[in-house]
Order: sequence, then structure tokens, then C-alpha cells
Amino acid sequence: MRLLIWCPTLNPGGGERLLLRLLQSFLDNPAIARVAITISAGSENIFNGLQDPGARLRLLSVPNPKYWQWTSLTRLSRLQQWLGDWSRRLARRRLQRAFDRVAKSFDIAYCFWAQHELFIRSKLPIVATIQDLTLLEFPEILGERRTSQLHYETQEWLTNSLCVVSSRAMEEKIKRLFVGVPTNVHVVHHAISPNTGRTHTKPSATSRSLPADYLIYPANLNTHKNHYALLNAYARWSKRGVIPLVLTGPGTDLLTQRCQETSSGWQVTRLRGLIRRLELREGTDFFALGYISESELMQLTQGAWCLIMPSLAEGGGSFPVEEALDLGVPVACSDIPVMREHLAARNAKIAWFDPESGDKIIEALDEMHSQYAAFKKSSVQAQRDVRPTWTDVASEYVRLFESALQVGSSTHLPGKL
Repeated sequence: MRLLIWCPTLNPGGGERLLLRLLQSFLDNPAIARVAITISAGSENIFNGLQDPGARLRLLSVPNPKYWQWTSLTRLSRLQQWLGDWSRRLARRRLQRAFDRVAKSFDIAYCFWAQHELFIRSKLPIVATIQDLTLLEFPEILGERRTSQLHYETQEWLTNSLCVVSSRAMEEKIKRLFVGVPTNVHVVHHAISPNTGRTHTKPSATSRSLPADYLIYPANLNTHKNHYALLNAYARWSKRGVIPLVLTGPGTDLLTQRCQETSSGWQVTRLRGLIRRLELREGTDFFALGYISESELMQLTQGAWCLIMPSLAEGGGSFPVEEALDLGVPVACSDIPVMREHLAARNAKIAWFDPESGDKIIEALDEMHSQYAAFKKSSVQAQRDVRPTWTDVASEYVRLFESALQVGSSTHLPGKL
């Protein structure tokens, strides 16, 4: 089987790590004779660590999928919309030409990050993973018009390809958000540790600068990550400052008072204002580290008193939660369906809470503090939980690829490109 992975958009953090683990497992699978992945120029270095003794992997450069919104050129909403639509059509044409050029040498196309990609037509069978629907559930992230456009693109992937989702919860969301849309959806769980329980004995400079006990939350600043509720609750927690909150992930460094960036978006401005109102002290109550390397993140997670996951929505579960339990670190977590599904097979004691309630977040942290020995022992024991491997995940995908090849269907994009 000759596999083309269509991935013009790379998502830093969990998405990137998922891609690398899955790609490595594809390279190790004997059913796949050749693999190529399409990427935007400048992304090549993230693939340097892959093991490819058979030299079966090719990196193919394609145009950047981003298109201009043109909001800075005019205040006329109709002209803005026309310019944005024109730019999107232009980007789609460029991507379509690139896909047609590279697809000729392959048997099947796999779109890894479909919910963020412009839909493309294919003469090859297409398998597409819808990793999450967060941007549709939270239209305040993109705005109503761009969210509507994203809904259209996602519906095209759902309608015209064999689609994969990473949880039953995601499958239910598709039914709710795409009522009446015919789909061919399969669940492949992959909320497993990208790091396979590796321990990190050499502390980094950052970890050495932190106190002995700290609460860690690795996440970007999108609305669904729920930093607003977490900060509000933490400010009222009795252990504020004694067990500080460590925030990592893209954009979190902009929350510090030392950062003078003023054009970073409403969410950063909103959270910076909240931090000032709550009088949270940088370096005492909280540390905002920004995006850090995978190895440093694992060191910080391994040394944490507890990992907290207050997210309002996830696609297939949470890599940080899985990694924490793999390292024997206790977890406090949002009581949402996808996380219950993710952790159903884990034996660790979890401090569950309603992410919409600051009081419930505080109760979970108090429970963690008062019963810490039990939580810690349970988390250490959970390191022995039998978990799926990336080889297992890749094998499930290969079975779906073979099924799509047997059907041999083509996709069609309605209307003009």
C-alpha cells in the first residue's frame, strides 16, 4: 500500500506529537510500502527524529493552507466577505493543484487533521480523521462567519470520505452538529501516552526554579481550555501560593506582566485583566511559561504535585492526563463525557469536578490535598495499567485503509472551485 498523508496544517503540541507517533507506526507497519506526507515549507525539521531504515518516507512541500481574511483592508462587511471568500477559493485551488500533482503515485490518501483543512477532491479513496469539533462548539474562537465556513468544510469531509473519530463522545457530537448528514464514521481511540512512560531524571533549569509542589496545566489559551474558571477558582483556593499554578502551552507566556504584547487577541487581554483583578502574583501564585519542548514538559509533569485538566471539551481525551498517569502523577479532571470515556480503563483515582463551577474545582483540589497519599499511590499503581500501543492504533488505521481501497470510492466537491 502506498499511503499519502495530506497534512498542510500542523498543530503544535498534542496534535504534532500524535502525528509523529502515528507516522512512525505507519513506517513500522509492513502493509505500508511507501509513505509520503505533505507539509508546508519550513516544517521539515519536526520529522528529524523519525526512524526510517527502509527510506520509505518522503516529505512533500505544498502551499500554505491559510488564506487572508482581509479584515484590515475595509470596514465594509460585504466587501470583507467577498474578499475572504475569494481568498479561500484561491487557497483551495492552489491546494487542489498540489494534491492532484502528488497523489498520482499513491493508492490512498489520509487526511490527518481534516477539521482544520479546506476540503479537496480526490480520485483516490480518502480516509479523514476529525480530531475534534471544538471550533464549531465554541464559535467565539473564530467568529460566526468563519465558524460557518468551517462547518461547511467539515461536512464535506464527513460526507465524501471514510471518517475516523477518536472517541464515542466525538461520534455523538457529529450526530448532534450535523443532523441528517450521511456519514461513514469509525472510532479509533488514540488517547494514549505519546511518551510510553519514559521517566526524566535530569531536571531542567525551569523545573529547578519551581517550588517542590506545584499544580500544572499544559494547554493553549483557546476558550474551551477554561483558564478563566481555573484562575478564578485557584485565586480562592486555600493553598494559593503554597502550591502555585504552572501554566504551559502556546500563548501562556503572554499572561505575565513582563510581556508588553498588546495586540495578542481578546482572550489574552481577558485573562490578563482577570489576573490583575484577582491580584494573582507572578512567580508566587502562578508561573506562565509559554510553549516549551516536549522533553521539558515531561520533566515538569513528572515533578508536579498534581496535573489539573479543567477543559470544557476534547476530541478523544487528553494527552497531558495520559502522560501524567504514565508518570505516576495524580490528576484532577473535568467531569465531561470524553474524559470519562478516556479514563474508563485506567485504575487511577481521579479527582473529578464540574468545569463550569469554581466551587467544584476547589472541592476537587481540597480532596486531592486531604487524600493526597491515596491519590499518589493510586496514580503510581496506574503506571502498570495495560494500555494500547501506537502499533495497535496504526493497525486499526491500516484496516480502515484496506477497507477504503476495497470500496474504491471517489469524492466530489459540489459547486465550482
